[in-house]
Amino acid sequence: MAFIYNLRRIMVSPYLMPGIKMLFRMAQNNSSEKLSKVSLKIQGLCYRNGVSSNRMDTPRVDTVTIDARILAPSDRHRRIFEQFIGLKTGQELYVIIDHDPRHLVEHMKQEGLPLDASPYRSFMNDDGTFVGVFRRMDDVPVEGKVKVTSIDEERSYLPDRFSPVAIYAEENYKVLITYIKARQFIPVHSPSTDLVFAVFRGTGSAYAGSREVPLLPGSIIVVPRGEKRGIKAQTDIEAFHVVSPIPGENDHREVKEKILANRYL
Repeated sequence: MAFIYNLRRIMVSPYLMPGIKMLFRMAQNNSSEKLSKVSLKIQGLCYRNGVSSNRMDTPRVDTVTIDARILAPSDRHRRIFEQFIGLKTGQELYVIIDHDPRHLVEHMKQEGLPLDASPYRSFMNDDGTFVGVFRRMDDVPVEGKVKVTSIDEERSYLPDRFSPVAIYAEENYKVLITYIKARQFIPVHSPSTDLVFAVFRGTGSAYAGSREVPLLPGSIIVVPRGEKRGIKAQTDIEAFHVVSPIPGENDHREVKEKILANRYL
């Protein structure tokens, strides 16, 4: 069964056909030792599509590989997203990890990344590692990239925390509309991103740098990376929100911890 499994994966690559034919000839000659050697070599070659960093031939130009196992867990999402954003349209990102990374599909959608989710697939290698394949959408006309929306159309409040709705993302920035119900907050934190926060509706206060300032409709706050920022809503707040670069898992850690602890400062 293991041999059949490998052969199914091998057949996706036309460059392996000479090796496959040799393998069948060995099988016909019933040379088990040679058969094993050839099978192992073909298994190595089948990684040409980005399943392993130890490829034995030239990788396809339409694939990029990232081995998430060697990345710090707190930095994985950021590094994977950066690799994905760097793809050309139509290219695929192969993510190697110790579990099926299907959950990244939803994360990428939430981040507003140009993921073509319909062809997502994954498979398990013989060593138990998984490979998730993420395809960047084919390029579209400039008119198709234009995002036209409104705070009413995107409105989505959450009952237990603030709601950041991603509406657009490029390699170095992300655009959101953020909805914060009265008495909810974005905890004070100091990520490695620049922030622009412009209030459409609602009132509250913002922690910016080393001071707290009032928020009213029309208020605009700009906070450079590394500086403290936080938002506390007195009434429901709806705001235009831009961050650059796209924050990673490490940038979100303090926010997540404080939300769980119900702490603003």
